[in-house]
Amino acid sequence: MIPEQVVTQFPVWGANATKVEPNAAKYAAGWQEADVIPHEWLNWLLNRASQAVTKHNAGVQSMEKEIISVLTASGQTPDSSEDDQLLDAINYLIQQGGNTIQPVNASTTITPIKNTVCLITASGVTLTLSGTPPTGIQVRVYCEYAASLRFNDLSGTQVTRSAPADSQWTFTFNGSGWLDERDPYFDGDGLYL
Repeated sequence: MIPEQVVTQFPVWGANATKVEPNAAKYAAGWQEADVIPHEWLNWLLNRASQAVTKHNAGVQSMEKEIISVLTASGQTPDSSEDDQLLDAINYLIQQGGNTIQPVNASTTITPIKNTVCLITASGVTLTLSGTPPTGIQVRVYCEYAASLRFNDLSGTQVTRSAPADSQWTFTFNGSGWLDERDPYFDGDGLYL
């Protein structure tokens, strides 16, 4: 996906000029050799064209923002060499079953109120789980980069885990604290626990 595509902006043509739409006969016949174009017709045409470019830009930018928000929620960055990112993002989000997905690219604290998936997308960040969410809430953390995971364990003691890059974690709130489990994963070279 191209990250941003904008047609060059220019002012609306002839905002204060006299503009007259060509008549039906001119629409049907088009321009003929040796026609002299009335300035009112040309002002009308260029005015409409410049307004269309402005409206087109606004529409494209609005759609781009919507698409980029879907890519971001799936942990992706727009890449002009890829042509299936939106499909990948939608498939990923469907697999999450309606969980809240939160990319994490800076140290942050979250208080989840429903199941949440956190994607660690930058190195050296600290993700802190806080508050008292509903019992049974799960937070799944996918660490693309090494990170620190901070939470209160089942005894209420604050714990910090060093999460290596490419690790996956599941935190489940039991009513008084978080049970943390590092998920096994297979990266093609072997099973890691």
